[in-house]
Amino acid sequence: MTAPSIAVALDLGTSHLKCLAVSSDGALIHQSQQATPYLAEPEVSVPAIDAEAVRQWVEGTLKRLNQKAMTVAFSSAMHSFLALDQRQQLIDGAAYTWMDSRSAAQAWEKRQQVGLSWQQKTGTPLHAMSVVSKWLWWHRSHPDMRPFKIVGLKDWIIFGLTGRWMTDWTSASGTGFLALGSDTWDDLLLAEVGLESGQLPEIKSPRAALEGSCGRVVVGGGDAALAHFGLDVAADDGQGVLSLGTSGAIRTNLRQPPLPLAENFFCYRALAADEYLLGEAYSNIGSLLAFVADQCRVSVADLMERGLRRLRRGGRLPLFVPYVFGERSPYWEERLHWEWLDVDGTETSDDWMAAAVAAVVTILYGGSRQLKAAVPRLRHLRSGSRLLDHQDFAQVIANVTGLDLSVEEGLDASLLGAIRLASPRAWGELVKGPKQRRSFSPQSRDVAFWQERWHKQVQATKRQLDQLER
Repeated sequence: MTAPSIAVALDLGTSHLKCLAVSSDGALIHQSQQATPYLAEPEVSVPAIDAEAVRQWVEGTLKRLNQKAMTVAFSSAMHSFLALDQRQQLIDGAAYTWMDSRSAAQAWEKRQQVGLSWQQKTGTPLHAMSVVSKWLWWHRSHPDMRPFKIVGLKDWIIFGLTGRWMTDWTSASGTGFLALGSDTWDDLLLAEVGLESGQLPEIKSPRAALEGSCGRVVVGGGDAALAHFGLDVAADDGQGVLSLGTSGAIRTNLRQPPLPLAENFFCYRALAADEYLLGEAYSNIGSLLAFVADQCRVSVADLMERGLRRLRRGGRLPLFVPYVFGERSPYWEERLHWEWLDVDGTETSDDWMAAAVAAVVTILYGGSRQLKAAVPRLRHLRSGSRLLDHQDFAQVIANVTGLDLSVEEGLDASLLGAIRLASPRAWGELVKGPKQRRSFSPQSRDVAFWQERWHKQVQATKRQLDQLER
C-alpha cells in the first residue's frame, strides 16, 4: 500500500507564522506557530518584518518535517512589499506590511490627482496599506535606485524554494496594479508610477504548482481568499466571513463586483477565477483592544470580560473614536486619529474598557449595514476569531449586525484553505472530522444604543475630516 502523502500549509501573517501538516487521510502530523519576527527600527512606529528570519523559519520548518512526498501551499497577509536589487537580493532586508503608514503622504497625493478612479479600476483603495502607495514612498526615499523586482513576502519565499518569481491573482489584486477581471498587470497603471511589468512577479492561479527543493510547491493566495476557500464559502450563497484579529474585516463572495464600487469597500479577486471578495477592512480591532488594555494595565482577556459585563449593565459610557492605528474602511484616510468624547470625569476603569469593546462593536454595526445594503442576500456570517470566545460577545455581534453568526472551533480558516490547495482529500477529511460550531441568531432588534454611538462616531469623524482639509 502506498504511504499517504503529506500536505503542508504555511501562513505568513503579520502577527504569527503558522504551520499545519496533515496526511492525505486527514491525520494531524504537525501544528505550530511563532510570533512573526520584526526588524528593530527604533525610528519607525510600525517596524518591518524581518524577511530573512521568515525565510529561515520556512526552511527550518520544512526540513524538520523531512517528508519526501510533500506538497506545500502558502497563505499570506496581503499588501506586503519587498524591493530587490539586480542580484535578486533584498535591498534593505525588510518586508513592509499593510500597517506601515509611512506612505500616507504619497497615497494622499495620488488620491488628489486621480480621485476614486484607481479604486474603481482595481478594487484597491489608494491608501498607505497598498503596494502602489508603498512603491511611491520607497521610490521617493531611494531616488537613485531602480529595483530589479518589487514583490510580496510570499513571492520571495516561493522564489527561494523554486527559483521562480510567481504570485497569484488574489495577492496581485491587492497591490493596486491589477485591473478588476484581469489576470495580467496593467501596463498603463504601472507606467503612471514608473514601473514595468517585468519588475513584478508572473501572475498565476493560486492552484499553480511548481517543483521546489522541498517537493511540490503550490503558489497559494492571500489570507482573506484562503479563509473563504477553507470555509467553503461560495459566491452569492448568502454567506460572509467575519475576521477579527489584530485587524478585522467583513466580506462576502460575489460573481460580479458591484460597479461603480462604493468608496468604503475593497474588491479583491477570490480564489475561484470568476469570483470576487467585497467588504470593508478595519485597522483597529485587536490592536485597539490591546491599546486600551495597556492603558488600563490589564490583559485583553480581562478587558473583554469586564467591558462586556459593564455593557450588560447599561447606562452612559464615554465614546472612543477608534482610530488608534490609522484607518481603512469606511473612509480610507490614514490621518484620522483616536480621541475620547462624552467624558465627564466620573468614569471608572470598567467604563473605559466597556467603551473600547463598544468601539469595536460600533465598527461592525456600521460595516455590516454597508455590506447588507450592497448585498441584500447576505444572511449569515462565519468566523473563527478567538475574540468571539468571550462570554456574550458573539451574541452581541449577531444582535447588532442582524445576521446569523457561526463561530468555527479549531483550525485557522486560512490554513485550512491552504491545506485544501495542497490536498483536497486531506481538507475533506479534516472538515468532516470532529469539530465544534457555535451558532448565534439575532435575539434583539433593539439597536438604538448602537445607532446612537455610530451616529456620534460618524459626526466626530466628519469633524476630523473637515479639519484635515483646511
